This record gives sequence, C-alpha cells and structure tokens, in this order.
Amino acid sequence: MTKPLRVSSARGSIPLISLVLFGLAGAAACSGSNDPKAAHIPASDAGAAKAAQVEPLTPEKSLAVVRQLAVDRPSLKHLSFETPSALRLHGTELLPRLVDPAKPFAIDAKIPAKYGERLSVWPIGKKSLSLSLRPLVGGNSVAETTDDGHAIYHDVYGHADIVRSLDDSSLHETIILRDRESPEYMNWELALGDKSLKPVEVEHGEVVMVDGKGVGRIKISAATLVGADGKERHASLSVDQSQLALHIDQRDVEYPAAVTFSVSTPRPGEQFATAPVQIKGGSWSSSTRRGR
Repeated sequence: MTKPLRVSSARGSIPLISLVLFGLAGAAACSGSNDPKAAHIPASDAGAAKAAQVEPLTPEKSLAVVRQLAVDRPSLKHLSFETPSALRLHGTELLPRLVDPAKPFAIDAKIPAKYGERLSVWPIGKKSLSLSLRPLVGGNSVAETTDDGHAIYHDVYGHADIVRSLDDSSLHETIILRDRESPEYMNWELALGDKSLKPVEVEHGEVVMVDGKGVGRIKISAATLVGADGKERHASLSVDQSQLALHIDQRDVEYPAAVTFSVSTPRPGEQFATAPVQIKGGSWSSSTRRGR
C-alpha cells in the first residue's frame, strides 16, 4: 500500500495531499454556486490544473499539479509520484541515499540545504571533474524534503519554488512557476574542477563537458517548459565557462508551470556523444521553440 506523501521540515510533517485536497475543497465551495461551468471541468490533467487555479496557488498545490502532469510527461518523469528521489536532509546538506540497489550511483553530489549556496556534482570517484553551480539570483531559502526524497526550496525568486531531485546518474533542477510573478530570467555561476573541461553542444541542445582527451565527463541537458495544460516547449538555456543562464518565455503559459533541466554523469559502460553540432565562441544557446 502506498504511503501518503508528506513534507518534512522544522515545523513537522504534513501530508501533501491533505493540503491540496483542503484547498481544492474550499475553492469548490466558494465558486460552485456562482459558476455554472464549475461542475463540467474535464477529468484530465489540464482540467485538474485549471480547477486548482480557482484561488491563488500555494506552493503545495502547484507542486501537486506538476507531479500529476509528470505521469505522462517524460521531461518531468523524475517528479512523478512513482519516481522517488535519492536525497535526504542531514544538517546543512542534502546527502545521496540509495533508492534502488540494482542502480548504483554513477554520480556524486554536494547539495546545500540553503538554496543560495554552491552545489557540486561529479562522476562517482572523480571529484576533480566536478561541475559547480551557485545561484546568482534568488533568496537563501532552506530546503524541505518529501518522504520520497525530493528537496523543495520555497519562494526562491518571486512566486517560484525550486525542486531538486537525484537519481543514479542525474541531478534534476526544476523551477515551479506558480503565476506570472515568477521570474523570466535565472542564472548561476558555473565553475569546473578540471580546467581542461570545455563545453561542446551536441544533439538536441544538450551540452557535454569534454576533457582534454575528448571524453565527455558531464552533460547539461536542454531546458523544457511544461504548462499546466500539458503543452511543452524548449526554454532558452546558455552556458559558457563561467555562467549558466536561463530565459523563460512565459507567453501563453498555463500556470502552474515547470521548467526543468538536469546535470548528468555517464553510467558504467555509457559514453556521452561529443561530436559538436554548433560552436559559437565557446558558448552555446538552445533557442526557445514550441513543442507539440
């Protein structure tokens, strides 16, 4: 039997689904008698998302809607209710925890409990090949963790929350946009442990950090924006030797929405493609374009 998802913090542990259901029930009670269309909301992901917008979206409701969308959105699979994350809060850090013994870690990470501090990832056993990111915008929110291992930083920048998720080879950074008060731009200071690593853009807008021997050590995925109506598009993500920058075009976006990208290391026996498709002065840019 699946245990109800709970959020843990210094204030105690509260079932996430209880918060969401309480809010939705209150919204229905207030609007049902005045809105004849309220009883005809389609039983779909998009319909559920719109129902949640009857009243201002809380962080808990926004995350629940995004996690429901993740059921059939591969770009958000890491946030699905069926996909646990491998993080646990320990003092001032979030530490990896083994979720599936059949999938040993190919990645190691140092992830701070405070959002404004630097995080680092590297191939397991090769810390000298680390990639570090330090947020250049946003507050110093302290992480809360869900029972299934996701770390949530609330109100990081405007009405945006950050969710960090870890699996056996990837750290996922997901920005939950609750409404139009969410940021249009976000950027991070980027540092590499090995100065021989160079960014190379490969297929699908991904970037691989390649060492002096031409071996791909760390990969930064393209960024994807998913709206509450399920529509997807690519978001503009650019990187050079010192900064990672994200531009979120929020035109025609249904809220809550999520923008996600990941930093990965190769699994045993895996090699990242390193053939460049575009090089522009040592940086790359994945331009915004609409998906289906």
